[in-house]
Amino acid sequence: MEILVNSEKYRVYSLNEQCIVYRSSNASLHLLDDLPAWLLLALDAGLNKTEIQREALKNQISVDQLNSAFREIDKLLDSNFPPSSYRQEYTDLIQHSVGPELVSSPLFSVSLIGKYFHLDTNCPRFANYLQTLSSKLQLDDGNQIDYQIFIEHFEDTYHIKCNDFLVAEVSVYEKIMPILMDHMQILAYQSSHYLMAVHSAMLMRNGKGLMLPGKSGSGKSTLCLSLLKKGFSCYSDEISVLSLNDHQLMPIPLPAAIKSGSWNIMSDDFPDITSLPVWHRTDGRRLKYIDFPIIENNLKNVPVSCIVFPHYSNDYKTCKLEPINSVAALAGLTEAGYQIKDDLTAEKVEQILEWISQTPAYHLRYSNLYDAHKAIHQLLK
Repeated sequence: MEILVNSEKYRVYSLNEQCIVYRSSNASLHLLDDLPAWLLLALDAGLNKTEIQREALKNQISVDQLNSAFREIDKLLDSNFPPSSYRQEYTDLIQHSVGPELVSSPLFSVSLIGKYFHLDTNCPRFANYLQTLSSKLQLDDGNQIDYQIFIEHFEDTYHIKCNDFLVAEVSVYEKIMPILMDHMQILAYQSSHYLMAVHSAMLMRNGKGLMLPGKSGSGKSTLCLSLLKKGFSCYSDEISVLSLNDHQLMPIPLPAAIKSGSWNIMSDDFPDITSLPVWHRTDGRRLKYIDFPIIENNLKNVPVSCIVFPHYSNDYKTCKLEPINSVAALAGLTEAGYQIKDDLTAEKVEQILEWISQTPAYHLRYSNLYDAHKAIHQLLK
């Protein structure tokens, strides 16, 4: 890794002969192709537009190509251009501490990244559902508490409160669980000492951590759950969290959210999925939650042995596991969605680049789970 430009507005790094730009104005990371990167360096060196056009002509760069690169750089340097981040911050909840009057005997207790959650409700229907969740998640000691969550049922609405702070108000029962799971996992990692959180499943086998990042619909949750039947432990099916100091995976062992498109695929390994209740996300997608069959309440942080970007499609004729360079891996993580603890500083950028340059990464293209399992087992031997 080499620093090519270090200015007040931005810092440009070279990694695997490609450019990564850190913008200090909105604390964001951007990847540049060769031509926009050359243009940015030329502008930083003090060349004006006429001089750049002359150099472009010498290198047989067309006017359209150069104009496109100028537009990309203008967008990059636009102070109003928003950064790409994963989720909103819940600082109001993190700062809203538990009062003595809130501490009670909970219906359900769980520890996530060292934070203790107590769940309770006055809704008998939801209380019955909570009691079906895996007893392996529950804590023996219910005295420790960081967040007390109460689902309060009124005649025609449900209030979801955290430490007596109103988090959400919904009129449809089927929306409770997705909102609750989102808030619990995000509160857990945002309260912790983490470097980076990525939209990614995370698993562990034989002390080796595996990240499966991807956008929604990439197949990561389905692949994650199927690997549980092959001896893996699941740390999360939704968010991979890297600890700040040693860049290890931090566990968030909540039930896995399986979207409707995967219900049939998962029915062989998880026959009970057909009878599970259907929940509705705010974006309209339908989910079912499956408990992890292989899980420990005291999961420890583990180092990331490799990153695998899953791509499932019936169109793939063969299963292909292809190594990718660090820049492609970083691009995949940012496209999947990410969040940084507090502000993204230059120091944290360099930590992320150093970590990803030392972590093997792959694209996995497959059309059936059996081939995907074989490829991943081979990686983690």
